[in-house]
Amino acid sequence: MRWLREAFLGSVALAIAFVLWPLFGLKMLADAVAARDAARFMRLVDVHQLKRSFGGQIARAQLKLSNPGRRLSPLALNLATQAGMTAADAFVVKIVEAESMFDILQPSKIESFGEQIAPHPLAFPDLHNVGKLLASELRGRNFYVTVPLSAEPQQGYRVRLRLSKWKWKLAGVELPDHIAERLARDLMRLNNPAAPSQH
Repeated sequence: MRWLREAFLGSVALAIAFVLWPLFGLKMLADAVAARDAARFMRLVDVHQLKRSFGGQIARAQLKLSNPGRRLSPLALNLATQAGMTAADAFVVKIVEAESMFDILQPSKIESFGEQIAPHPLAFPDLHNVGKLLASELRGRNFYVTVPLSAEPQQGYRVRLRLSKWKWKLAGVELPDHIAERLARDLMRLNNPAAPSQH
């Protein structure tokens, strides 16, 4: 029966390693942001997926700002969002560049990811933040976690990492509403410079 015990322990170790694996990917991403290392950061980004993530959010925020109070059917909303994403493509290309991403992610404090769990190497872990980390989701090739770990869901940045060619890459960031709306206003001003600013 010894081999059964060894097989069980090996399976447990493998499962733990698989759960921890995306956290190492997040730490690598956090380190690149902290160092503002554009080349290293972009190697850890799935540009196509990240563009879709931002494009959809900006398009929906633009619809909300342009048509306050108007409710669209799911089909109409989807079609309008797709059209908005196409129109915003050139704007989104600039957003997903490293320097822009560093600025957008700054309030998320992702660069201090490790410190959010244990501020000092010998400090007792912050149990609240550890609990938030344990609430992260691993769905197949996708890993979701909200940063900063101390933030409430409405104020946090929900980060999605996607496993691609055995490397965890940034594939999406769900922005707080006020950030998505700010970006949407920036796009609207670019498209119509004569329009008055909205606050």
